[in-house]
Amino acid sequence: MIVVPFSMRTRRVLSGLLGIGLVVSIVSIPACSTIGFYSQAIFGQIRILRSRAPVAELVESTDTDDGLRQRLVLSQEILAFAESNLLLATESRYRTYVALERSRVVWNLFAAPPLSLEAKRWCYPVVGCTPYRGYFAETDALESAERLTADGLDTYVGGVAAYSTLGWFRDPLLSSFIFWPDANLARLLIHELAHGRIWVKDDAPFNESFASFVALEGVRVWLETPEKSAERARYRAAEEDWQRMVGLLGSLKVQLQTLYASEIPDSGKREQKKQIIERVRACYLERRSRLGDGRFDTVLAQLNNAYLVSLSTYDDGVPAFARLFARVGGDWEQFYREVEILGAMQPGRREARLNELRDEQITANPDDRSTDEVQCKSFARHGFDGESPGAEHDQVGRGRHG
Repeated sequence: MIVVPFSMRTRRVLSGLLGIGLVVSIVSIPACSTIGFYSQAIFGQIRILRSRAPVAELVESTDTDDGLRQRLVLSQEILAFAESNLLLATESRYRTYVALERSRVVWNLFAAPPLSLEAKRWCYPVVGCTPYRGYFAETDALESAERLTADGLDTYVGGVAAYSTLGWFRDPLLSSFIFWPDANLARLLIHELAHGRIWVKDDAPFNESFASFVALEGVRVWLETPEKSAERARYRAAEEDWQRMVGLLGSLKVQLQTLYASEIPDSGKREQKKQIIERVRACYLERRSRLGDGRFDTVLAQLNNAYLVSLSTYDDGVPAFARLFARVGGDWEQFYREVEILGAMQPGRREARLNELRDEQITANPDDRSTDEVQCKSFARHGFDGESPGAEHDQVGRGRHG
């Protein structure tokens, strides 16, 4: 099922009903953890909505810092670009601004079994089931992670600078991302706007990979002007670092998937899992200068199944959407229609079709790599050459981490 944005008038009515529906859900479900989760979600959203200030007024006000004013103006230019070039409706989204007292707005919790890359899923009203759970307070996310860890799961908590309400509310610009580099700001806004265009219930990887591709292609076009040459160079250099990192993590995923599918006892799998992760960490240290030069140290420190699940959620389907976009000759309207057709398919058929498209993309572009492979002696000693699956080398929508 595809969630298609409603008119603004209908949306305002439904957003109020949604809040009431969430409250009803809370009082009808006895689990304390469920009550606590929805309570923090509702009141966290309310606090943000009540703190909004119109961008137009801030830009005109003499009390607004010049640096902030410039970023607000840029944000509106990006929105205009997204509407005219990418056919993404902005309506009243990102026309207000909220200054937060923290660097992240939400902390997402991911979890997975210790011997599987199958994500734990949580289900919600309206949006369906997702492989993550968001908290407006980091302490709440960490406490939930501790409970899941005690149950034997791998967990990962990552702070995010923005999130989409899928058009239910008028999403504001936030201080958590407004001062990001120009290209990164454009990428984030386009990604979130793409969610408002298409959202398939119960298929977060599809939704996130779709939005990641739209953002990647959108930023590529946005940067292709002479005056953006310096920003384009910085952005591409950072992307190349991240591409190499994703290749390394893709190699790790392949090894772990092979291990988890093997017939050896679980005790042996656990031990080999530790060894594989340590070899990846050794490779990272060996090639650290070409892997962000320290920007991704925190990734390696908390590397586990849950983190790999978080990465896959946003990126594994990107090559499939790239192939679909190429098939329609870069026609955005036709591309969205084709994505809607995919979204209307039954889950199994949709996944199979995406896999076909991804394989086509890899076959059609076997040498389409934005960066060289990561080669490590620590891999070679264990019969592992650092080759990662082709899909992992396509552009990544998120995951700056540094």
